[in-house]
Amino acid sequence: MDEIVRDLELNEIDLVVGDAVEGFNPTHDLCRYLINAAVRIYAEKAKTKIDNFDFLLDGPPDYCPPELDQEGIRIRLSDTEFERKMAAVRDYPDIAVDIEQAIKQHGESAFRTECLRPVKDTSSYTGWKGDGPHYERYGKAKVRNGMYPEAITFQGHLRPLADFLASYPGSAGVE
Repeated sequence: MDEIVRDLELNEIDLVVGDAVEGFNPTHDLCRYLINAAVRIYAEKAKTKIDNFDFLLDGPPDYCPPELDQEGIRIRLSDTEFERKMAAVRDYPDIAVDIEQAIKQHGESAFRTECLRPVKDTSSYTGWKGDGPHYERYGKAKVRNGMYPEAITFQGHLRPLADFLASYPGSAGVE
């Protein structure tokens, strides 16, 4: 965390963009908690506002809720940019299954536009609907099948990290 804040300071960053909390993958949600904490600490140290945006990784990339549409940043790719993006994505074998699923679910054209959404409430740790995050249900099914000894849960694993990060002052504290 402290290294991220130092990097933001060193480079005089005024806008940060990262994963949205979607409840699909705990690593992506943890990235958002880290980003929110780093932006908060850096903004307090710099005594200025740092813009904080997120984007969907599991949901449709071109979606921006109506209440955020005016403040959101839409990036529409030219044909050349889109072709370059898709070539880069398809050349990354570790996520090939996820990419094909996302294209099947949202259609390839949805990836021509990215919506960067302003993060309004950094104290909100959840972004899913229903009975908890997808990663819990997925993990619990893997535990039942004997693949994992324990499932990652929001309350047991992610919430304590989010709480810690939300109150983390940084190594030098905030001046």
